[in-house]
Amino acid sequence: MVELGKLLDWGFVFPVFSGIQIDINVVLRLVKEMMEEAMLCNHSCTDIVGEYDCPAAFLYNKGLKKKYLASMLKILEWIEIAAEGLRRVRDDFLRDDKGFYLRYNIPPIIQEYIKENLRTGKIEVNLFGGNPEMHPAILELVVQLRLRGFIVNLTTTGRSFLEEKTFFDGIKKASPHLIAVSADDFEIRRLKDLLKLDTEELRQEWRKIPKDHGQAQKFLEGVYTAKLFSGMKEPKLLFNMVIHRKNIAHVGSLINALAKQFPNVLINPYPMQASFAYKSEFFDDSDLKMFHRFVDRMIDLTISGAPFITKRLHYWIVMKAVFLTYKADTYTIRRMVAGYGTWQCYREPNIPYLQIGRGPKGLIITDATAGGKLGCFWNNQTVTQSQTLASIDQVSEYLSGGMKELARRSAQPCPGCNMPRLWFNVLSTWAGISPKLVPAVLHLQEKHLGF
Repeated sequence: MVELGKLLDWGFVFPVFSGIQIDINVVLRLVKEMMEEAMLCNHSCTDIVGEYDCPAAFLYNKGLKKKYLASMLKILEWIEIAAEGLRRVRDDFLRDDKGFYLRYNIPPIIQEYIKENLRTGKIEVNLFGGNPEMHPAILELVVQLRLRGFIVNLTTTGRSFLEEKTFFDGIKKASPHLIAVSADDFEIRRLKDLLKLDTEELRQEWRKIPKDHGQAQKFLEGVYTAKLFSGMKEPKLLFNMVIHRKNIAHVGSLINALAKQFPNVLINPYPMQASFAYKSEFFDDSDLKMFHRFVDRMIDLTISGAPFITKRLHYWIVMKAVFLTYKADTYTIRRMVAGYGTWQCYREPNIPYLQIGRGPKGLIITDATAGGKLGCFWNNQTVTQSQTLASIDQVSEYLSGGMKELARRSAQPCPGCNMPRLWFNVLSTWAGISPKLVPAVLHLQEKHLGF
């Protein structure tokens, strides 16, 4: 039987019991004499010139102004309310959780490990958005969150490190626990060439990239940021790596190259998601075979303790369960790898990685505050509220059944997604996965964890 240390090492649980992802770059814009919300970003990541469409791409959000951003005090207020709501739901779960564990054959000792983790009360905050470094209070926001006891992650592009020499010193002083940058559009030959360049040469290369090529810009900005922080113990640097048809054949080489160049870096790979945008860009059968091998490799690397990958054994077990459950039905497997039906945040009440950001599409704003809505960054048509976050009760009601009710009323509910951060730990993963996958998940848990 595994011990708590192994559950932590493998990412079944984390040093924090839950997380909050907040889009701090929601602004207001005037449309036909009415105010609606949009997302401020200085990148344009679209499938016109790249591999995916980001709802924050400036191509879709022109003419936005920073003066409409929520203040730091308002952002801190939302985070504090959300944190207390998560703790209340955690307490409710601890009082009545037996049925949940029974469904997954969790032995009493493992239940106690999970409860021990929940009782820590620690919460991670991921500052997120189009490009959160654009918020004028970003550095002070990191400082204030740390003073309040949160683990602070900054998911960013790294552009400010290129453009503002003082930003590096500011971030070092503010000291987020982790900085996450993108490895979405990495090509192995291009990556190896860039790794040979110094920071000034990288800046010159970056200036050659067309302004509408957001993924290409983020690629180079990520390498530049990694070079700046190379060798530093904190903040930890993480590369988010979306796996798609153009990089699936050499994703292993990309990971190896980054791990060799930056020994302290973490790499977080996951398949491109078409589901939350209701799109049909899937792997073909050849891609699927390569991805299946990659899933097996990620399970092996996690169990063996490879230091350069994020530890999410529960995630890769579910991915493997898709292949075991549907076997020769490659059409269904392709869809599920792209997010269709594998996991849904609203399937049943749970303790999720809570998201805060813009309201639902078409919402008319009648006050002066943008953002602060409980919902989803990628799909705001399913579990996203119209009212601004204002009370702990609102959070607990949302998590204890409100998400499910919103999805039930949605005209086009999100079919699911496989975003690792949103799956978070094993509890929220179990709560959201398709019941059809459970037998294979239990088989794999028994094989790799002994229960």
